[in-house]
Amino acid sequence: MKRSTLRQPATRAATVLCALTLALVTTAPLHAQSRPAQPRTGNVIPGIEVLLTDSLHLIKGKRVGLLTNHSGRDRKGTSTIDLLFKAAGVKLTALYGPEHGIRGEAKAGEKISSGVDEKTGVTVHSLYGAVETPTPAMLKDIDVLLYDIQDVGARVYTYQWTLALTAASAGKPAIAAAFATDTIFHSLRLEPYLLATARAHPDCAAELNALAERTARTRLALVHGDVSPKNILVGRDGPVLLDAECAWYGDPAFDLAFCLTHLLLKPLWRPQWRDAYLECFDALVRAYLDAVDWEPVQSLELRAAQLLPAILLARIDGKSPVEYLLSATDKDFVRARAKPLLLRAPTHLAEVRAAWARQD
Repeated sequence: MKRSTLRQPATRAATVLCALTLALVTTAPLHAQSRPAQPRTGNVIPGIEVLLTDSLHLIKGKRVGLLTNHSGRDRKGTSTIDLLFKAAGVKLTALYGPEHGIRGEAKAGEKISSGVDEKTGVTVHSLYGAVETPTPAMLKDIDVLLYDIQDVGARVYTYQWTLALTAASAGKPAIAAAFATDTIFHSLRLEPYLLATARAHPDCAAELNALAERTARTRLALVHGDVSPKNILVGRDGPVLLDAECAWYGDPAFDLAFCLTHLLLKPLWRPQWRDAYLECFDALVRAYLDAVDWEPVQSLELRAAQLLPAILLARIDGKSPVEYLLSATDKDFVRARAKPLLLRAPTHLAEVRAAWARQD
């Protein structure tokens, strides 16, 4: 599976490609976690086939933009452009051309011109010429942007940079409107974490449902959606975030709470490193809150502090429990700490940290 790689500026919420890379860069359905494991057949299914057969509802009724080239195709060799153009209920309204063009007809290094695709009549915007980053005008006629360029392994081409520059245009009003991926974030985060946990704990259902509702309506910045330690690489110029499939323009407090959850759960898994994990918790809180400049820091911390016990409980009793906590004793510890905090609605992250550090 291809992984989206993003960089996070120090003074903003994570700048991510909110383009629905969707199934176009994966070999499994988006909701595969909820299905029993299937035997491996050895066949690789191009993402466009997964999208059209399993996840078409995610783009049905939407105006779709597509960044692709000649490698975007199904197993029969049919171009992703043509497949989406003919897909029922899908309106392909814009194409974005990297080096070599959308159909791979230009020579290496040859600048690509904007125009119209002869086969479909769809407008083509060049991203390999005078303009390398989509402008608001290029995005005004789409509701969602898909990316389908097959992986080229270890060899470096310009395609990944076209994708990265597209991501760098995020955080602007036009991008927020173009990439309002509410449905995906609800399906992959709010439902399996907060809402499923509300059903598992009726005594906390009101609080969990309220948190889900507040998170859904908070639209402040681009959110990665899966900031866990395994998805963070230390790069030369700062952290590199992987797996942005949940990316959404919404509440950045979710990213902070999601990562802090792991720094409180892992001490149960590796108690010999408990103090080190708690130091990491403190360091992340300080660094993140010090860098908040898009809203009052107290507002973000309050939302993160109230989301944190909810996500802690969800990683035990929601639809996506952490794989490293297996003992009943550890799970009971989480429930005994998280539920009172959830009902109390803390306003500071230090309150959650203090409850976790208690030895009783």
